[in-house]
Parts: sequence; structure tokens; C-alpha cells
Amino acid sequence: MCSMTEGDQNERDRGDRDRVRAQLEIAGRILSIDDQEAWPRMLTEALVDSDDRSAGPFSMVAVVEARSHPRILHATGEVRSDESVKGHASEVLDSIGDDPIMPSADGCLLGARIDAEHALVVTPAPGFEKETPDRLREALLVFSPAILAVDRGNRLVETSRSLENHRLLERRIAEKLSRVANIRDLGQAVTDLAVQLFDIEFTGIYFRDPESHNLRLVGARGLDAEEIREAERTAWERHPGRVIRQGEPIMVDDTREDSSHRSVTSPHRRVEIRSRCYLPVNSGGEIVGTLGLASSRPGAFGDSHVEDMEFLADLAGLTWSRLLEQRRRETRDQILIAAGDAAEHLLGARHWKDVLPGILDMMRRSFKAEAAWFIEAGGEAVGTDGSSSFPAEFVRAVVECEQGGIAGDGSRPAPGFDAIDHRLAHPWVAAMVSTRPDGEDSILLVADASDARVHDNHSIAAIRAFAEPLAAKMARDGLEQRLTHSDRMELLGQMASGVAHDINNLLTPILGNASALAVDETVSERRRKLGDIQLAAERGRDFVEQILLLTRRRIATDERTNLAEVVQEAITLLSPSTPENISLETSIEDSNFGVIGDRTAVLRLVQNLVTNARHAIHEGPGKVLIRLRRGESDDLVVLEVIDDGSGMPEDVRSRLFDPFFTTRRSRSERGLGLTIVHRIVSELGGEMQVRSQEGRGSNFLVTLPCISIEPAGSGDEPATSGEDSTMGTGRILVVDDDEMVRSTTEALVASLGYEVDTASGGEEAIARSESVSYDLILTDLSMPGMNGLELIENLRKKGFQSAAAVFTGYGEDAIATAAESGVDEVIRKPISRQELGTTIRRLIDRIPS
Repeated sequence: MCSMTEGDQNERDRGDRDRVRAQLEIAGRILSIDDQEAWPRMLTEALVDSDDRSAGPFSMVAVVEARSHPRILHATGEVRSDESVKGHASEVLDSIGDDPIMPSADGCLLGARIDAEHALVVTPAPGFEKETPDRLREALLVFSPAILAVDRGNRLVETSRSLENHRLLERRIAEKLSRVANIRDLGQAVTDLAVQLFDIEFTGIYFRDPESHNLRLVGARGLDAEEIREAERTAWERHPGRVIRQGEPIMVDDTREDSSHRSVTSPHRRVEIRSRCYLPVNSGGEIVGTLGLASSRPGAFGDSHVEDMEFLADLAGLTWSRLLEQRRRETRDQILIAAGDAAEHLLGARHWKDVLPGILDMMRRSFKAEAAWFIEAGGEAVGTDGSSSFPAEFVRAVVECEQGGIAGDGSRPAPGFDAIDHRLAHPWVAAMVSTRPDGEDSILLVADASDARVHDNHSIAAIRAFAEPLAAKMARDGLEQRLTHSDRMELLGQMASGVAHDINNLLTPILGNASALAVDETVSERRRKLGDIQLAAERGRDFVEQILLLTRRRIATDERTNLAEVVQEAITLLSPSTPENISLETSIEDSNFGVIGDRTAVLRLVQNLVTNARHAIHEGPGKVLIRLRRGESDDLVVLEVIDDGSGMPEDVRSRLFDPFFTTRRSRSERGLGLTIVHRIVSELGGEMQVRSQEGRGSNFLVTLPCISIEPAGSGDEPATSGEDSTMGTGRILVVDDDEMVRSTTEALVASLGYEVDTASGGEEAIARSESVSYDLILTDLSMPGMNGLELIENLRKKGFQSAAAVFTGYGEDAIATAAESGVDEVIRKPISRQELGTTIRRLIDRIPS
């Protein structure tokens, strides 16, 4: 055996240095080129060179990327078996030993780990089997730093690019869904985005319908109507339901291999689905639906789909919640508006039965129901579908329910029925109208045409919004039927305060809540609807005001009222409801004309005269002239309202100011307008003349004592910037025995920035005031046990020095002793948020705590 001489060793060492130097040069080029695609080729070619023995003893070198599906990135030399090379690369990367070099089981291949995803696999050249491991380690030491640097640099670039693409993707999704206006558009937008951004074959998004509690498929690409119905019918049993119950995504690579059999394609489908992906749709921490993706190809979905689609799913969930809340608000607004209209119709009707069919139709339309009924105690019913009858036991069950009503889903017989009645075979809700003094109870009932929703206590409360004004009207009509014509006016004065209080209590939450909601509302259509609600409540308040004007209210007060301003205000209020072919014109001789008297009463005087003139013109065309001129002396002013209508015969003029007398056939006319005018003029110390001729029109002349009052100029308008006069701070106690009025007042006061406590009666209020210091106490006047005046008087005796005010729906006669009891101000019901805020600020600022 020959030993190596010193010259041979030097030659070998020089060869090793040259080889390493050449490899370092190639490693430098790999680093300078910095190309993820180039380094595998450069590496393999550097290690295999049949002409240059210094390149290394390898007959084949391959770089393998061994992720979930291994692939050969580049190979130099003869690769005898791709699968053997890829398989050994996977074994190398899966090994946990310290030595990065690993031979194959048959010894034909040698592998080394470059990084977590790349392996180097070589075939030793003949005669170099012993040297191959050392040469492979040597190559790793030389090339690994450069390869890792290139890989990390490319990963940083890819990460940056991926983040930017993700931001653009999220922005595109957000912009698309922010423009969605309804649920149908939401489904279409989600499927469009899935197709455009991810090239997905079949998509669908299921949501839990809060009314029916079923899964609803609101977007489906690639499905026809029959396939959509079948998908919805079976959704809870399949993967969409599982995702909602478990809260985790589900991916099925191949439906034919799904052991749960939940992925089998329905026979109704035209195309067999081979792979599926389902993602939970979240909103506010709650899973509200499932986003489903499907393909006719197996293995079509991976982790990238989950990552990219999660944002779409969650934003779709938030959009769904926004649309549901929007729909709830719209439904609530429709019911509130309909209830306000119903209250107005009842207030304007001569008898509640005259408007009952219209009110039932309002209920049916606002609830989007099949039918609505009014059912008497004996079961006789009047409904939108005609007359009918129900068991008396059903009516009694509704009346005796503590919640004031009952809701059913139609799945079992309603109370009083032996079997399911076809009228109540779907969800229904009923509420009590009233318990009359004569024991005749009645209810309102609404029934749906399908099982699309579930009724609950909110539905009962919504029906009661119709039931309560109907009950008040029925009670009033029942009383009027027991009156004779001769004593009607006398008893009207006795009942006015009580009726005013009850009706104003009903109007308080309507006007208060509507005005509060309108403050922050930005959607013009909803602002208009809220304005309609306020208008309906204000009209009801106007009717109560007319009754009080006619019976109990003092008109000759010390208030100084500018007549010119009142005339302009009346024109502003009446113009929107005046037909276009009737013009309202004014002629004001002096804008300083004024009177001493209640401004509201004077405004009612002008409004009633103009309204009467407007009606006298009938269909028009015509003109109403409101003229203010000086009287026969400087201390008199004459208000004239002139129309060119039909005029009046003598027999009509003789009865013109009689209560309840009217020549108009409209059921909304009560015949009180000119009676109220006559009383106001008399109390103001004035006189009234009527000049009329049939076919020539009429002229109403009102002569009143006159004073000079300068009108408020534009400079008196509040500043557009600075402190909001309606907001404030402090602690306020609200006292009212009516829970609905109390909660409404509490919410209004709280929305104005104040801390609010409540009490349901006088004793509770006194107990609270002994432990808490309040800046203001707001109490109802009429309460059982201790009324509002007695409460304030007791508190003053106990040393309470802050402001105190009472709410009332009565006239001034009922609160004549308010000041003597220590009340600082009397506030009329109903009141808007703006008026309440201004009043509270005035009280707290005027009376230091």
C-alpha cells in the first residue's frame, strides 16, 4: 500500500483550497443575484462538474422543496427516480437528529437539510463514496449562508407584498359592502367578491334569520331556485349548521371521502361537488352565519382561502347586523307612525267605530300581517277580512294575562280553542284594549300568513301602541253616549282635565321618544318619518289644547303677544296643508300690533278662523286674506279673515258659534273651532262680527284691545355656535306613577346630559331625597296617594331648596295653588326634548343648588 508523499498532500491541500475558493465565488454570485428561482440551478451546477474534479464527487445533485407536496426545484446530473429523490428529501426534513447529513435506506442517495423547507439530495460519483459526506458538509458550510440570506430577503419582500395586497383586498371588500342597502344586495355582493377576488366556482352565505330562526341563504352563485330551497331546508343538518354550532371552519378536500356523509351532493344538484370550505360569519362576538365555498374539483381549497375569506365573512356579518338593525328600526318606525296616525284618526272621529276598519288596516299593513281583528268580550269580531267570531275564553285569556297580551307561534291551539284554528295556524299576537267599567273587555289580534317570524313581548308592546289610544277613545265615547245634549257643555268642563291628562300621557312617550331619536338621526328618510311621528303627536296635543281652551284654560293672562308674529306663524303652520289652488295672503298695517293674553290661545284664534275660511272655499280656486289694521281708536286693533268662498245663509250664521255645530260632512270635524274662537275673543275683551253673503264669501272681523310690541328681530336668534342651551349637568329626580311616561322622561333627561333617578310615587321620592342631593325634582301632578303639589310642599317643609317643577296635562285651574306649594314652574305634557332641555336649564340656572 502506497503512502501519500508530502508533495501529494500539498497538491491535495492546494486543490481543496481552490475548490472552496471557487465555491465561495459561486456563493457570492448567488448572494449578489438575490434570485429565489436562480440559486437552485447555480448550486447544483457548482457541485456537479464532470470536467473539473475540484467541483466535487457528485454524479447527481438535486434541490428539493418539501412542503405538503414535495417538488424538485432543479437537478444537475441523471435523476434515476424523481419519487425516490423527493421521498428522501421529505425524510431528511422530517428527521430530528443533530447530523444534517442522512443517507437513504438503500445507500444510493445522501441528503442534507438546507433550511426548514429545502433539502439537498446527491448521488455519490463512483469512487467517491467515502468522501461524499464530508464534501456535502463542506458545500453546506459554503452555500447555506448565501441561500438563507436570499430566502429570507425574498420572504421579506413577499411578506411586504402580501400585506399590501391584503390591505388592498380588505379595502375593496369594505368599500363594496359599505354600499350594500339591503339583504338581497348583501348576498349578491359577497358572491361577486368571492368570484372576482378568488375565482371560486360555487359560493353561498347563510344567515340565521332572527325572526324565523332558520338558516337563510341570501347569496348563492351557481345554484338555481330549487337548489337554493333544498340547501336552506337541509342547512342545519349539514356543514353550515355545524360551523355555527362549533364556531370553527370546516374544509372537505374530497366529498367522496367524507366519512360524515354531510358533504354528499344532493340529487337536486346539476353538478357533483367534490370539495367544500365553510367559514363562520361573526358579528359582535356572535356567530350569525356561515360562508360556504364549493368546487367540482377535489382539493380546490387551502389555508390561503381561509385567511383571505375570513375578513370577507366577518365584514359580511357586521353588514348583516347593520341591515337587520336598519330593518328593525324601519319596522318600528312604520308601527309608530301608523300608531300615531291611528291616534289622530281616533281623536278626530265622532265615534271610535267609524274609524275602526281603517285602524285595523293600518295595523295589518304596519305589521305586514295577513289579517287584524278587533274582538269584543263575547267573541264577536270585526276584521280586515270581514266579520268573524272567536271563543270568549280566548278574549278572557288575553285580558287576564299579566303582560297585557299573548303571542303564539301557531304550532298548537290558542287559548280557548280545542284545535288549531286556520286563522291562527301561523304566528299571531293579541293585546288587551281595555277593561271597561261595565265589564265589557275587548282585544286586538294580528295574525301572520306564514311562519317567517316569531312574535314576543316587543310585538305585544307594538299592538298596545294601537290599543291604548283606542281604549281612551272608547272610554270617552262611552261617556259621551251617557250625556244629554243639554248638559254636554257643563260636563265637558268637568271631564276635560282628566281626558287631557290621559291623552297627554299617551302622547308624551310618542313625542318625547320621536324628538330624542331625531337629534342624532342622519338618514333623511328616517328623519322624515320621525318628523311624521312628532307631527301626529303634536296634532293630538293641539286637540287637547282646544278642549282646554273651550272649557277650563285661562286666556286673559299677563302675557304680551305680538299679533303680527302670530299671524305669520299661523300662515307658516297652515301653508303645507293648504291646497295649491287656495292662496293665503296677509296685509299687516303695523308690525307692532299686540294684545295682552295667552299667545297659544291667540294663535289658535287665528288658525281656527283661517281654517274655517279655507274650508268655505271648498274645491277652490280661491283666496284667504288675513288683515291687521288699526281700529276706530289707537287702542284697538282689527283682525280680519276674508275669503271668497260660498258664503253662509242666515240660518247657518245664527248657529255659527254653537258647540259641535258644523256644516261639513267630514268625520274629522268636531264643530268646536268657531266656538273656541268666540270664547277667546270674549275673554280677551274683544268683539266679533261676521259679514257673509251666499256666493260672495265671508268676512270675520275681530276687534281687540291693542298694545304696541316690537317683533323679535333676526338678531335675537340663538347663535349657531357655542354652548347648547338644551344640555346640562346635575342630578334630577323624576317622579311619575305611569311607568311608560316615567321611563320616557328618564330617557329624555338622561339624553340631555343629566344624572337621573326615578320614583313611582311621593313616598319613594321623599325617601330618595333624604339620601341624595338633587338639583331638580320633576314630578307628575296627578298621582295616587300623594299628588305632585303635596310632594313638593312636603319636601319644602323638610328643607329642600333646589328647583322643583310639576308635569301636567290639565288646565291652569287644576294647578292654581302650585306656587303656594313651592312649585317653581308648571310644565305641560307632552313636551319635546328641545323644550324639556331648555326648561331644565332655566330652572337649574335660576335656582342655585
